[in-house]
Amino acid sequence: MLFESGHVYFLPRIGFGFDHRSCDTLIIRSRTACRKRSNCNRMLQKEHVQLPTTLAVPYDRRNEQMKRNVDMYIKFAPKPNGIPLPLLACDVGYQKLLRTDYEPNCWPFYQFVCCYKGEGLYLTQGQSFPLTEGSVIFMKPGVHHQYAKNGDACFVSWVSFDGFLIEQLCQSSSGLFADSPFAIIQDRTHPNLHLDIMSVFEHAEDPFALERISAVLYRIAIEFMLQLKHNGGSARIPDRDRQEKRLEAAINWMKQNVDAPADITQLAEKLHISRQHLCRLFQQKFGVSTKEYMTKLKILQAQKDLVEFAEKSVADVAESLGFVNTSHFARVFKQVTGVSPNAFRESFFLRG
Repeated sequence: MLFESGHVYFLPRIGFGFDHRSCDTLIIRSRTACRKRSNCNRMLQKEHVQLPTTLAVPYDRRNEQMKRNVDMYIKFAPKPNGIPLPLLACDVGYQKLLRTDYEPNCWPFYQFVCCYKGEGLYLTQGQSFPLTEGSVIFMKPGVHHQYAKNGDACFVSWVSFDGFLIEQLCQSSSGLFADSPFAIIQDRTHPNLHLDIMSVFEHAEDPFALERISAVLYRIAIEFMLQLKHNGGSARIPDRDRQEKRLEAAINWMKQNVDAPADITQLAEKLHISRQHLCRLFQQKFGVSTKEYMTKLKILQAQKDLVEFAEKSVADVAESLGFVNTSHFARVFKQVTGVSPNAFRESFFLRG
């Protein structure tokens, strides 16, 4: 049996683990395929393909455990010489979770997963996150995770995808989860996101399936990120508390070392993170770089010193705050406040 690019094949569920990067077919598998054999044959006749009694396909046995209970699953692959797409579907499916001991998974692509009925658990990084009706997870590649029912059963739908646009969207989403491997929201429009995921199935037979699904993926991604931004504190983003603690520790260090030169590299090393990561945290939280934030702390302290210690010269204040020289201090002071140190001091005493 030969698979041809751009065709749709309905096959009995025989195991999973195709490499979507090397497979050039679009495959649908169902646990109920045997009961629907006549329907499959009718659909296959349109493609002039005879449904085989058995089909030997290589698959990764490590993934067999996870896929064993998949109710419906479609795998996509790019067409040769197809239109370059910003978001490219890898697979889509839905499943009824009936156990608490599913094998851990780790996928090389992005995923949206929606709990559309029942309750379950999402387990990752030693933490357990409850899933209720309307919970939607966004996962980046390489996240080790597993699922479990929490009650009678949990029903989930998912779509997996890749593409250069999604990383750009993550980075530009107000820094909400640029450094986090996943995020969870409660869809306030439920079941809209679930229905968007399921709409991918409707495009399966379309000759431009991947192109149309790319547009659906973009709609899902934008809606998720808008809700993530709107939900704010109610959205569950890992490491948020740890990031807040790092910011708090960084600011405390700056205050304690306001009289020293602004050595951001030393601060990052003390917090055991990279200088770039530290700067990104400040940019996301305050809209300024780490150095700019520390500079503003220094100027705030300078304003206090200029007023409280009238006997101190501007040069003394500059030196006490770790500035290279008086002219550098005066230039930075004016950039932040709009006036020179001497003008600030004089205006304060004139007001007094």
